[in-house]
Amino acid sequence: MLSGKVHPTVLRRIVIGIGFVATAYYFWKLYGLPEPHIGGE
Repeated sequence: MLSGKVHPTVLRRIVIGIGFVATAYYFWKLYGLPEPHIGGE
């Protein structure tokens, strides 16, 4: 529905941007900084 109204280049860049954001999010969740452990355990 939206793809017929938006310029194809703009739509492609939006989709690529969403893909990069999702990739960065999951990469950060998997390999991000470890959480600090406070306490004796």
